[in-house]
Amino acid sequence: MTARPLGAQISHMLKDRGVDVTFGIPGVHNQEM
Repeated sequence: MTARPLGAQISHMLKDRGVDVTFGIPGVHNQEM
């Protein structure tokens, strides 16, 4: 089993909890929800 990067884990956790929109620095925080 391959571990996902922390950013991917966080975005999946947020999506699972119903979060649709997050804000970050364009070009730096490019993790797809």
